[in-house]
Amino acid sequence: MESALADFYEQTGRVEHLRATAQSRAEKVLAEAEAAALEPERLAREAVAALAGLGEPRDQIAELTGLPLADVRGILSEVAGAGRSRGDGRGAGLVAASVPESEGEVAGSGGVRADAAL
Repeated sequence: MESALADFYEQTGRVEHLRATAQSRAEKVLAEAEAAALEPERLAREAVAALAGLGEPRDQIAELTGLPLADVRGILSEVAGAGRSRGDGRGAGLVAASVPESEGEVAGSGGVRADAAL
């Protein structure tokens, strides 16, 4: 009986050690992946801003990229905020304010469509 209990506790300890080691490795791999994804994610956000800079409405950008409209809005707001905080003079702060929400909307109108009744 003592031998069986000793085996049980020894093996249980090994299981815990193996799981803890695996968890640590997984966390390290995830952290490395997140760090590696920063630059491609930044470039993807810049591409969304470039589409906006070309005059594409937000809803069209969402459709083209497969992103939810809310994500497109968030990206453009972040890009605009980053441009203002850098003060680099490249006009990035104007992107979100001047991109129409949808086709037919007047740029910079705060969501007013060109075909809306006056």
